[in-house]
Amino acid sequence: MAVRRICNDKKRVAAIAFGAICTLVAGACLYAVASRKKQNENNLEGDDIMSKFKLIFDGEEQDEIFDTEEDAEEHALYLRSCTREGAEILHMSNPGDYDYDEDEFDNPEYEIIEVDD
Repeated sequence: MAVRRICNDKKRVAAIAFGAICTLVAGACLYAVASRKKQNENNLEGDDIMSKFKLIFDGEEQDEIFDTEEDAEEHALYLRSCTREGAEILHMSNPGDYDYDEDEFDNPEYEIIEVDD
């Protein structure tokens, strides 16, 4: 009987500790979201004009407009990976017509430009 009670007490302590950890994590997430929201509100106040960014990829201006330079960079890297994957697929489907060497593949160039909204 005493062993069962000790096991039940340990389970309760573990459940309470787990609940406390979950509460702390949830609180930290809520704090982070609130801080980010406050930061965004502060950035939008006053006469500050938020910059927008466009991407010129492989010599062609893309239609998408990005809020941050990091978003534009991420999209450019995604397009680069799509280009490489497309070249690999074409080579696998018809190697005689589409040469592909992983080491000598030239990634397309890109440029991120700031635009007026």
